[in-house]
Amino acid sequence: MTKFIIFICINLLFISANPSFAETDLVQFAKALTARDYDDRLPSIPIEQWLSSTLPKNCVAYWNENITACGEQTGNPSIDRARDLPLCAAVELMSDYTLRGYLLLFVATEKKGKIKKPSFYFGYIKSKNKTIYIKKLGEIKKLGDPGRSRPAKQFAQIDEEECIFDQKEQLLEYKRLEKQYAGSEYIENEYKLVIPKGKNQVHLRKGGCVHYGMTIELVQPKTDKYRVDKPFFSEVISLLEAYGQDMVDMKLLRKLLDDKQWTDMSNESGRYFFINYEDYTSFEIYERNDDSQTIIGVNFYN
Repeated sequence: MTKFIIFICINLLFISANPSFAETDLVQFAKALTARDYDDRLPSIPIEQWLSSTLPKNCVAYWNENITACGEQTGNPSIDRARDLPLCAAVELMSDYTLRGYLLLFVATEKKGKIKKPSFYFGYIKSKNKTIYIKKLGEIKKLGDPGRSRPAKQFAQIDEEECIFDQKEQLLEYKRLEKQYAGSEYIENEYKLVIPKGKNQVHLRKGGCVHYGMTIELVQPKTDKYRVDKPFFSEVISLLEAYGQDMVDMKLLRKLLDDKQWTDMSNESGRYFFINYEDYTSFEIYERNDDSQTIIGVNFYN
């Protein structure tokens, strides 16, 4: 089975910006199940409650509105149409307004609909510069410091006294950026600025609580042109020049890319490069495709 591995990137869009009724129904179905439905070693308590009480401190379970194909697409429509692709609800694991990982919950197939026995499909979480892969839902309990995470509805309501960086100043910065980029909109409950870019969109996050960083993503119709290094790197550079060069030494970044100073973690689901940029704890660039979109992104934090 091809495992769906996605490294740090913020605010993923999976199938469409506006989920269909069927997708919404499947997400609600996934949320209505218990932890035991996904892992028979766990208690029969609602999955949302279990995640909230089990995830590490300050890690938030944020349910995506869209359903994924669990990373199992081949990228060839003629092949995929003949298959009964699995469908997964996706839970984004957020910390300091930054995506730290994913959980994929297998709840249906494309042709048969809801399955009788849902299961945990795959997941990962990044912690202290190490990526931990999760094969069973119960393995989350081994991540440490449980019972202190926040439910998704409180994602944008972290107490200021818990943060090193001034949250009010960050809100003012978002409002300033909203005025700077014509037609942009600040999505308050997601700490995200959506900026129109022709027929595409740029999603921008900037700031943090304990770690300060930035995420920039270009969301566009699906394309294969970024599977080649030159256009991929050029798009990343363009995004940073337009929206993030105040935080990145562009000359240094170009040199790091030219010298291949990275760790390549690419797989079937996309291209993922961890750049050896010493000023930041993590500096990642990525390209990934889902059923209808290609997302080019850069994420870094100190």
